[in-house]
Amino acid sequence: GAGGVRSASAFGGNYTGGPSPPTYQYPNFECFKSEGLELQSWFWPDATRAVSEQALADSPLGYFLVRPSSQANCMALSHVVQGGRVGHALIVKRGDVVTLEKTDKEFSSIEQLVGMLNLTACPLSDERREQLDGRRRAAAAWRAQEKRQARQRNDEVLREREAEKKRRHELQQRQQREMERQRQQHEAEKQRNLQTKREALSRMQQPAERVQRAVQGYISSNRLTRGEVDTAKEVFDTLDATGVGAFSGIDVHAVLDEMGEAPTAPELDAFMRELDLDANGIVTFDEFLGALVKLGPDAGLAPDTGGDAHNARAESGGAVAALQYGRVPPPPGAGGTAPGSPGGSRPSMK
Repeated sequence: GAGGVRSASAFGGNYTGGPSPPTYQYPNFECFKSEGLELQSWFWPDATRAVSEQALADSPLGYFLVRPSSQANCMALSHVVQGGRVGHALIVKRGDVVTLEKTDKEFSSIEQLVGMLNLTACPLSDERREQLDGRRRAAAAWRAQEKRQARQRNDEVLREREAEKKRRHELQQRQQREMERQRQQHEAEKQRNLQTKREALSRMQQPAERVQRAVQGYISSNRLTRGEVDTAKEVFDTLDATGVGAFSGIDVHAVLDEMGEAPTAPELDAFMRELDLDANGIVTFDEFLGALVKLGPDAGLAPDTGGDAHNARAESGGAVAALQYGRVPPPPGAGGTAPGSPGGSRPSMK
């Protein structure tokens, strides 16, 4: 007949390469895809108006079928009415609900709508029943494959998450091990530094008395004032963080690194050469004072006149200036007028 029975491939019924998704040949099917119409015996995807009237001819009152409509977002309900005539009505899709044309009652699906109308599905021929069974099997196979693929995708996502979690955990453990290694290394370095200073001090003859004699000598000779000695002691104690009475190059590096001015190895060597007068690797307070007095104005002992001149003196180098301004001085240069000499001025520790 007109528009006769087309292949069930409209719903993926004929397969050669395994299950594939049911495909609709009519654009108006798109909004109805979620309803699974291909599994309903009353849905005739290939029927036209003429085919439906032929199929329902001489059928009892209330027999029906649902077929595609030429209008957008619509299906057609063909059913037997009083007098054996076949009537046609539009099923309209509005958002998530369907309605029968010219009515306001809404239904969640076409299946619910035809169920409420108390209609009877049009009997199927053997050929059409075979087509429907093929569609059902194909749809079931496709949905089963979709579920398997979804599980596989989900398992893959879970594996990736687990692998990423493991990578983050391993990275965190490596970072913790590295932090612990650095902490132990730093602690061992501190202990070696402390032991080195103690051994150097033990080789010195009465270091405390020697420091006291040096301080008294500098004050009595008018080369340093008590205030200048006290200020120098504050600087010295900053370097002597362990409180053993001496500091080493490691201590100097740690202090200047905290200031954000970590020195290079040559700069640190130059700095220690200025202060470590007996070249035994550590600087005691009497050596510290002796180096400052020896350097004179280059040590930052000149009076503080403020402004650019004072900053320029700090830039020029010197042990105290380096500590006060966070800079490592260059190798010792020519000294200026020695404190206490003719034409010299009384030094200031500023």
